[in-house]
Amino acid sequence: MSRFDFYEFAGVLAPGVAFVVGMSLMFHQIGEFVQKPNFSLGDLGVIVIIAYITGHLLQGVGNILESIYWSLWGGRPTDWVRSRKHYLVSEGQIQDLGKRLKTTLNEENVSTIHELSRSAWASITNEMYGTIKAAELDARAHIFNGNYGLMRGIAAALLLIMVIMLVNDPASWKVGPFILAGFALAVFRMHRFGWYYARELFTSYLNLSQDSKRPGKKEETKE
Repeated sequence: MSRFDFYEFAGVLAPGVAFVVGMSLMFHQIGEFVQKPNFSLGDLGVIVIIAYITGHLLQGVGNILESIYWSLWGGRPTDWVRSRKHYLVSEGQIQDLGKRLKTTLNEENVSTIHELSRSAWASITNEMYGTIKAAELDARAHIFNGNYGLMRGIAAALLLIMVIMLVNDPASWKVGPFILAGFALAVFRMHRFGWYYARELFTSYLNLSQDSKRPGKKEETKE
């Protein structure tokens, strides 16, 4: 891998760095390494690797966190179009999606998006993203998804930092409310970016021309 893309930097590396810095403030052994004066390029490389690995582990905690959070909302924002749990796009746009996905709906033996199962709709939305990516209309959706991953990772990092802090030094509970406030803000922003991503996914897909490649239509090959 020659470089980090936006999602890897925002969703994986940044939360990992935040967690490592948080640990360095609590444990002097880590702090001595992170904050030593004669910091070399090799030391920076070690910290980046540690932060990258830590970021992936944090996203595992974030996956559990988001599963619990979105279950309280009746599903992820990308599922709201199907379930009608919450407002995301207009009814006219939902009807347009149904028309675009007519072939796919017929293959699923249903007549409307709302009759699809959650798993079937998740597969279709993944195809939608692949379609807008192939059409190079995924830039905004990719940024929203990266920021969603960033906020999910930060929320997981702050939650773990608060737990470790209280276990390591119960007398530090006075700092807890500030970390909890940061955690709440991170979850709020996670929610917003999840909503932005879902809306951008559907509107970008609807902006494709009728002749563009889409789920349910095979791309013609020329010889």
